[in-house]
Amino acid sequence: MTEGTPPAGHNNPPQFIDQSTLDKVAELVDGAERMIKALPEITNQADEAKVVDFMNGQLRPLLSRLEDERKSAKRPLDQKVKALQAEFNDPKRLLEASIDACKRLLGPWLEKKRKAAEEERRKQEEKARKAAEEAAAAAKAAQESGGLRAQLEADQAAERAKEAEKAAQAKTATTARGQLSSGRAVSLRTYYHGKLVDSSKALRHYIKRSDARLIEALQTMVDADIRGNPDLKSGKASIPGVEVISDERAA
Repeated sequence: MTEGTPPAGHNNPPQFIDQSTLDKVAELVDGAERMIKALPEITNQADEAKVVDFMNGQLRPLLSRLEDERKSAKRPLDQKVKALQAEFNDPKRLLEASIDACKRLLGPWLEKKRKAAEEERRKQEEKARKAAEEAAAAAKAAQESGGLRAQLEADQAAERAKEAEKAAQAKTATTARGQLSSGRAVSLRTYYHGKLVDSSKALRHYIKRSDARLIEALQTMVDADIRGNPDLKSGKASIPGVEVISDERAA
Protein backbone atom coordinates (compact mmCIF):
# COMPACT_ATOMS: atom_id res chain seq x y z
CA MET A 1 0.00 0.00 0.00
CA THR A 2 1.28 3.47 -0.87
CA GLU A 3 0.31 6.82 0.57
CA GLY A 4 -3.14 7.84 -0.55
CA THR A 5 -4.02 4.33 -1.77
CA PRO A 6 -7.34 3.12 -0.29
CA PRO A 7 -7.20 -0.17 1.62
CA ALA A 8 -8.25 -3.47 0.03
CA GLY A 9 -11.99 -3.94 0.07
CA HIS A 10 -12.65 -0.21 0.31
CA ASN A 11 -15.55 -0.50 -2.14
CA ASN A 12 -17.41 -2.67 0.38
CA PRO A 13 -18.38 -0.86 3.58
CA PRO A 14 -17.20 -2.70 6.71
CA GLN A 15 -19.79 -4.78 8.52
CA PHE A 16 -18.09 -5.15 11.89
CA ILE A 17 -15.01 -2.88 12.06
CA ASP A 18 -15.43 0.75 13.00
CA GLN A 19 -14.52 2.93 10.03
CA SER A 20 -12.30 5.13 12.19
CA THR A 21 -10.26 2.05 13.09
CA LEU A 22 -9.81 1.18 9.42
CA ASP A 23 -8.77 4.73 8.66
CA LYS A 24 -6.18 4.58 11.44
CA VAL A 25 -4.88 1.24 10.14
CA ALA A 26 -4.39 2.73 6.67
CA GLU A 27 -2.64 5.76 8.17
CA LEU A 28 -0.20 3.73 10.27
CA VAL A 29 0.55 1.21 7.51
CA ASP A 30 1.37 4.09 5.19
CA GLY A 31 3.58 5.54 7.92
CA ALA A 32 5.35 2.21 8.40
CA GLU A 33 6.05 1.91 4.70
CA ARG A 34 7.44 5.45 4.56
CA MET A 35 9.66 4.80 7.56
CA ILE A 36 10.99 1.49 6.22
CA LYS A 37 11.66 3.02 2.83
CA ALA A 38 13.53 5.96 4.39
CA LEU A 39 15.37 3.74 6.89
CA PRO A 40 16.35 0.47 5.20
CA GLU A 41 18.94 -0.30 7.92
CA ILE A 42 19.34 0.67 11.58
CA THR A 43 22.82 1.98 12.34
CA ASN A 44 22.39 3.95 15.58
CA GLN A 45 20.39 4.20 18.81
CA ALA A 46 18.24 7.06 17.52
CA ASP A 47 17.04 5.00 14.57
CA GLU A 48 16.37 2.05 16.87
CA ALA A 49 14.36 4.27 19.23
CA LYS A 50 12.35 5.66 16.31
CA VAL A 51 11.36 2.20 15.09
CA VAL A 52 10.65 0.81 18.56
CA ASP A 53 8.59 3.83 19.55
CA PHE A 54 6.51 3.62 16.37
CA MET A 55 5.99 -0.13 16.75
CA ASN A 56 5.24 -0.16 20.49
CA GLY A 57 3.60 3.24 20.71
CA GLN A 58 1.31 3.12 17.68
CA LEU A 59 1.21 -0.19 15.77
CA ARG A 60 0.78 -2.54 18.73
CA PRO A 61 -1.86 -0.44 20.55
CA LEU A 62 -3.90 -0.25 17.36
CA LEU A 63 -3.51 -3.99 16.83
CA SER A 64 -4.76 -4.51 20.39
CA ARG A 65 -7.68 -2.18 19.75
CA LEU A 66 -8.55 -4.05 16.56
CA GLU A 67 -8.43 -7.38 18.38
CA ASP A 68 -10.71 -6.03 21.12
CA GLU A 69 -13.18 -4.88 18.47
CA ARG A 70 -13.02 -8.30 16.82
CA LYS A 71 -13.79 -10.08 20.09
CA SER A 72 -16.60 -7.68 20.85
CA ALA A 73 -18.17 -8.17 17.41
CA LYS A 74 -17.68 -11.94 17.53
CA ARG A 75 -19.19 -12.48 20.98
CA PRO A 76 -22.88 -12.18 20.04
CA LEU A 77 -22.25 -14.29 16.92
CA ASP A 78 -20.65 -17.00 19.05
CA GLN A 79 -23.67 -16.94 21.34
CA LYS A 80 -26.03 -17.30 18.38
CA VAL A 81 -23.99 -20.18 16.93
CA LYS A 82 -23.93 -21.89 20.33
CA ALA A 83 -27.70 -21.51 20.66
CA LEU A 84 -28.20 -22.76 17.09
CA GLN A 85 -26.05 -25.85 17.72
CA ALA A 86 -27.89 -26.61 20.95
CA GLU A 87 -31.28 -26.27 19.24
CA PHE A 88 -30.38 -28.68 16.43
CA ASN A 89 -28.29 -31.18 18.41
CA ASP A 90 -31.06 -32.95 20.35
CA PRO A 91 -33.40 -33.66 17.41
CA LYS A 92 -30.40 -34.70 15.32
CA ARG A 93 -29.25 -37.13 18.00
CA LEU A 94 -32.75 -38.57 18.31
CA LEU A 95 -32.94 -39.19 14.56
CA GLU A 96 -29.43 -40.66 14.47
CA ALA A 97 -30.29 -42.95 17.39
CA SER A 98 -33.46 -44.05 15.57
CA ILE A 99 -31.49 -44.80 12.40
CA ASP A 100 -28.93 -46.80 14.41
CA ALA A 101 -31.78 -48.78 16.03
CA CYS A 102 -33.22 -49.57 12.59
CA LYS A 103 -29.79 -50.72 11.40
CA ARG A 104 -29.44 -53.02 14.41
CA LEU A 105 -32.89 -54.44 13.67
CA LEU A 106 -32.02 -54.97 10.00
CA GLY A 107 -28.60 -56.48 10.71
CA PRO A 108 -29.57 -60.11 11.54
CA TRP A 109 -32.09 -60.23 8.69
CA LEU A 110 -29.61 -58.90 6.16
CA GLU A 111 -27.05 -61.39 7.44
CA LYS A 112 -29.53 -64.21 6.76
CA LYS A 113 -30.09 -62.85 3.25
CA ARG A 114 -26.35 -62.65 2.70
CA LYS A 115 -25.85 -66.27 3.75
CA ALA A 116 -28.75 -67.39 1.56
CA ALA A 117 -27.28 -65.51 -1.40
CA GLU A 118 -23.88 -67.08 -0.77
CA GLU A 119 -25.43 -70.56 -0.62
CA GLU A 120 -27.30 -69.94 -3.87
CA ARG A 121 -24.08 -68.68 -5.46
CA ARG A 122 -22.28 -71.81 -4.25
CA LYS A 123 -24.98 -74.01 -5.79
CA GLN A 124 -24.77 -72.15 -9.10
CA GLU A 125 -20.99 -72.48 -9.13
CA GLU A 126 -21.27 -76.21 -8.44
CA LYS A 127 -23.84 -76.51 -11.22
CA ALA A 128 -21.52 -74.66 -13.58
CA ARG A 129 -18.62 -76.90 -12.60
CA LYS A 130 -20.62 -80.07 -13.34
CA ALA A 131 -21.87 -78.65 -16.63
CA ALA A 132 -18.29 -77.87 -17.63
CA GLU A 133 -17.22 -81.42 -16.77
CA GLU A 134 -20.11 -82.86 -18.80
CA ALA A 135 -19.24 -80.60 -21.73
CA ALA A 136 -15.61 -81.71 -21.59
CA ALA A 137 -16.65 -85.36 -21.46
CA ALA A 138 -19.08 -84.89 -24.37
CA ALA A 139 -16.41 -83.13 -26.44
CA LYS A 140 -13.97 -85.95 -25.78
CA ALA A 141 -16.59 -88.57 -26.75
CA ALA A 142 -17.45 -86.69 -29.96
CA GLN A 143 -13.79 -86.46 -30.91
CA GLU A 144 -13.28 -90.16 -30.32
CA SER A 145 -16.43 -91.32 -32.18
CA GLY A 146 -16.49 -88.73 -34.92
CA GLY A 147 -20.29 -89.15 -35.13
CA LEU A 148 -22.70 -86.30 -35.85
CA ARG A 149 -24.98 -87.15 -32.92
CA ALA A 150 -22.03 -87.15 -30.53
CA GLN A 151 -20.88 -83.77 -31.90
CA LEU A 152 -24.41 -82.34 -31.45
CA GLU A 153 -24.51 -83.58 -27.86
CA ALA A 154 -21.08 -82.02 -27.26
CA ASP A 155 -22.26 -78.66 -28.65
CA GLN A 156 -25.39 -78.75 -26.49
CA ALA A 157 -23.36 -79.62 -23.42
CA ALA A 158 -20.98 -76.74 -24.13
CA GLU A 159 -23.96 -74.34 -24.43
CA ARG A 160 -25.37 -75.59 -21.11
CA ALA A 161 -21.97 -75.08 -19.48
CA LYS A 162 -21.81 -71.52 -20.84
CA GLU A 163 -25.27 -70.68 -19.49
CA ALA A 164 -24.43 -72.20 -16.11
CA GLU A 165 -21.25 -70.12 -15.94
CA LYS A 166 -23.21 -66.93 -16.69
CA ALA A 167 -25.71 -67.74 -13.93
CA ALA A 168 -22.91 -68.37 -11.45
CA GLN A 169 -21.23 -65.09 -12.32
CA ALA A 170 -24.51 -63.22 -11.88
CA LYS A 171 -24.92 -64.71 -8.40
CA THR A 172 -21.39 -63.74 -7.48
CA ALA A 173 -22.41 -60.07 -7.75
CA THR A 174 -25.44 -60.55 -5.47
CA THR A 175 -25.35 -58.79 -2.10
CA ALA A 176 -27.75 -58.79 0.82
CA ARG A 177 -29.89 -55.66 0.62
CA GLY A 178 -32.98 -54.30 2.32
CA GLN A 179 -35.16 -52.09 0.14
CA LEU A 180 -36.83 -49.09 1.76
CA SER A 181 -40.08 -47.59 0.51
CA SER A 182 -38.01 -44.56 -0.48
CA GLY A 183 -36.18 -46.75 -2.95
CA ARG A 184 -32.87 -46.45 -1.11
CA ALA A 185 -31.12 -49.77 -0.53
CA VAL A 186 -29.68 -50.74 2.85
CA SER A 187 -26.87 -53.27 2.74
CA LEU A 188 -24.40 -54.91 5.05
CA ARG A 189 -20.99 -53.26 5.04
CA THR A 190 -17.71 -54.47 6.42
CA TYR A 191 -15.80 -51.86 8.41
CA TYR A 192 -12.11 -52.22 9.19
CA HIS A 193 -9.97 -50.66 11.89
CA GLY A 194 -6.71 -51.47 13.58
CA LYS A 195 -6.10 -52.46 17.18
CA LEU A 196 -2.63 -51.78 18.55
CA VAL A 197 -1.37 -54.98 20.16
CA ASP A 198 2.33 -54.01 20.13
CA SER A 199 2.84 -50.26 19.85
CA SER A 200 6.65 -50.61 19.72
CA LYS A 201 6.53 -52.84 16.64
CA ALA A 202 3.98 -50.58 14.96
CA LEU A 203 6.14 -47.54 15.69
CA ARG A 204 9.22 -49.21 14.22
CA HIS A 205 7.20 -50.07 11.10
CA TYR A 206 6.24 -46.45 10.49
CA ILE A 207 9.74 -45.24 11.34
CA LYS A 208 11.15 -47.50 8.61
CA ARG A 209 8.69 -45.99 6.16
CA SER A 210 9.71 -42.47 7.23
CA ASP A 211 6.01 -41.66 7.31
CA ALA A 212 5.53 -37.88 7.05
CA ARG A 213 2.58 -38.00 9.47
CA LEU A 214 4.75 -39.60 12.14
CA ILE A 215 7.56 -37.09 11.57
CA GLU A 216 5.08 -34.23 11.86
CA ALA A 217 3.65 -35.64 15.10
CA LEU A 218 7.14 -36.11 16.53
CA GLN A 219 8.07 -32.54 15.61
CA THR A 220 4.99 -31.23 17.41
CA MET A 221 5.84 -33.24 20.54
CA VAL A 222 9.49 -32.11 20.46
CA ASP A 223 8.59 -28.44 20.07
CA ALA A 224 6.05 -28.62 22.91
CA ASP A 225 8.56 -30.32 25.24
CA ILE A 226 11.28 -27.77 24.49
CA ARG A 227 8.98 -24.79 24.97
CA GLY A 228 7.80 -26.12 28.34
CA ASN A 229 11.12 -27.33 29.76
CA PRO A 230 13.79 -24.77 30.78
CA ASP A 231 16.39 -27.54 31.18
CA LEU A 232 15.99 -28.51 27.51
CA LYS A 233 16.40 -24.88 26.49
CA SER A 234 19.56 -24.44 28.59
CA GLY A 235 21.11 -27.76 27.59
CA LYS A 236 20.90 -29.32 31.07
CA ALA A 237 18.60 -31.97 29.60
CA SER A 238 18.23 -33.41 26.13
CA ILE A 239 15.91 -35.46 23.93
CA PRO A 240 17.62 -38.36 22.12
CA GLY A 241 18.00 -37.61 18.44
CA VAL A 242 16.99 -33.97 18.82
CA GLU A 243 19.10 -30.82 18.50
CA VAL A 244 17.75 -27.78 20.31
CA ILE A 245 17.95 -24.75 18.01
CA SER A 246 17.45 -21.19 19.21
CA ASP A 247 16.12 -18.57 16.83
CA GLU A 248 16.64 -14.98 17.90
CA ARG A 249 13.87 -12.68 16.66
CA ALA A 250 12.54 -9.28 17.65
CA ALA A 251 9.65 -9.70 20.03
